[in-house]
Amino acid sequence: DVWNKMDERFLSFQLQRSPSEKMKIRITSGSNEKFHRDGSTATVCLIVNNMAYIAFIGDSCPVCFLTKDKNITYGDVHNTGNMDEVKRVAAAGGKLKHQDSTGAKGCFWRAAASKAPLRISPGGLLVTRAFGDFHAKIPKYGGKPDVILHTYDKIHSVQITEDTEQIILASDGIWDAMSASDMRATITKSVLFARADEKEDIYSTVVFRLIQDATDSPYWAANKTVADNTTVVLMHFHTRASEKRFGSLLRA
Repeated sequence: DVWNKMDERFLSFQLQRSPSEKMKIRITSGSNEKFHRDGSTATVCLIVNNMAYIAFIGDSCPVCFLTKDKNITYGDVHNTGNMDEVKRVAAAGGKLKHQDSTGAKGCFWRAAASKAPLRISPGGLLVTRAFGDFHAKIPKYGGKPDVILHTYDKIHSVQITEDTEQIILASDGIWDAMSASDMRATITKSVLFARADEKEDIYSTVVFRLIQDATDSPYWAANKTVADNTTVVLMHFHTRASEKRFGSLLRA
């Protein structure tokens, strides 16, 4: 119900916006209708006592760092890399094609095998669930119902124990360029370097370094594009595991 209300509010907001360069123009019944193409994913974490409840739609997702370099990751990310989601999209009538960049000439679509990621038509999206993106959802704007969804009813629960170090919520601009192991290494390195300047807000520094490492990653250069949607939320827990890894460096 929360996801439904969020998408309804998103639609209401979009309909009230003025035209912008990200506006899609759709010809319907002989007249031009203008509509924004914006959309968003979401990752939500609610902590109650020693339990963390996590829900997400789209390709923003969490990771939980535990003691002894163990991680809790989630395989139900909602994009075209998830074969269960690909099957669902195809069953709903969506088309899946590879998008290949042709540099200055723009992009073209093809259905043949390719290393380029699959995108969904209508909409041209990589994500299979999202808020907004009504040009892919609403028929009068060129969309198709039930292809791109805005709901997902699964809630993950993580017990916060003395073996829990951190929970990270991050968007696809981070995950496209970094693995969970890369993120852990960046956090450790950032903490050690940041303490050289006692005036620094060490938590802000750690988050900044994660974003910087992601945006500077060779991944983006290799794909001939620039990083986007790079957002990180760091939740640090003062437990036996984090004390062992960081000592007093990340005490409040």
